[in-house]
Amino acid sequence: MAWVKRTGGAMGEYREEWDNYLCLVEKETASMFLDLGYARVAPLAEKPWLIRVRLACRAVRENGLPTSDEMTALQDLEEEVLSRVEGRASLSLVGSVTTGGAREIVFYASTDDALKEDELTMVVPKRRAAPFLVAEEDPAWEYYLQFMQPSAEEYRRMLDTRVLRNLDRDGDVSSTPRRVDHWVYFEDAGARDRFVAWAVGEGYSVEQRIDPDDERDAIGVQIHHVSDVLPGTIHPTIASLVKAAEDRDGRYDGWETFVMRAAGPPTDRP
Repeated sequence: MAWVKRTGGAMGEYREEWDNYLCLVEKETASMFLDLGYARVAPLAEKPWLIRVRLACRAVRENGLPTSDEMTALQDLEEEVLSRVEGRASLSLVGSVTTGGAREIVFYASTDDALKEDELTMVVPKRRAAPFLVAEEDPAWEYYLQFMQPSAEEYRRMLDTRVLRNLDRDGDVSSTPRRVDHWVYFEDAGARDRFVAWAVGEGYSVEQRIDPDDERDAIGVQIHHVSDVLPGTIHPTIASLVKAAEDRDGRYDGWETFVMRAAGPPTDRP
């Protein structure tokens, strides 16, 4: 089975965690690619400077994002830029923002001159506009923590998308209905009972009620239903469970399912 839990590393403990998501920035589509690991340790007092390297796109789609060919070219150019600063302790790469016909590579640095515009110009082809570098003080890391970070809903979709990618990697046929299990936790048994009543009414079956014991202090429930795991199915399903749990002072914790290949029996957790 493949599964995801709504937990991360301990606060104050950095662990590299790259992912991406789409959102709107000033009513324009934006692609955020960031190292979520810094959210556990930011802000870093020794790196109070925000440095953004802006690369203009030469070919964009109607939504302002690069065309496929231009995206490849930008990625190659970004790799060139990053190769110039690899191993430079004064810089921390936290991600990139692509929107409005441009990509910004985002760093936090110990000084405002940890990266210089002239050293970037050397790696940019003459046929492309020169990179534009902006350095500004941001000791609270507001750009990263408030602008680049996904909302709770966006982060949840990112986690669910990781599970779908893992299923696809293992040969899953996402359109095949199969059992999908969900876990939800609550502050008290009354809240759990109210959620269970809602879930049963929505067609879910109760696998088990989880009560405090010697191993854990938790009140929860495991429910399941039969469903495909297409993105258009799983994302709204999870969203409805999250809302139903939160409306009853609960917390949705994650889901698990079998890998359903085109031939052969269901495969257990990879």
